[in-house]
Amino acid sequence: MPGDLQGTAYTEIAGEALVEWEATAPPAQADCAKLLNTVVGQHRVEVRVGTVVCFQTRAGRVGCLTVVALSRPGALDSLTTTVEATVWDRS
Repeated sequence: MPGDLQGTAYTEIAGEALVEWEATAPPAQADCAKLLNTVVGQHRVEVRVGTVVCFQTRAGRVGCLTVVALSRPGALDSLTTTVEATVWDRS
């Protein structure tokens, strides 16, 4: 998945197709696939800690990520977005 997702700003993630998941329960593969086929995916999504995003890779695989931390350790340090991600095999 190298290059499929990237941080473009402190609170923004960019990728091929991204849609924020707004339900309280975490999405399954079928949930993200349905959402990505129903809603036009964005190339950039604003995030905060706890944001869940369904995405599609350039290879057409579906995944989801959860933002677990946003940090800037020091004044001159790079801004960092930490996520936990799952990319499912094609079904």
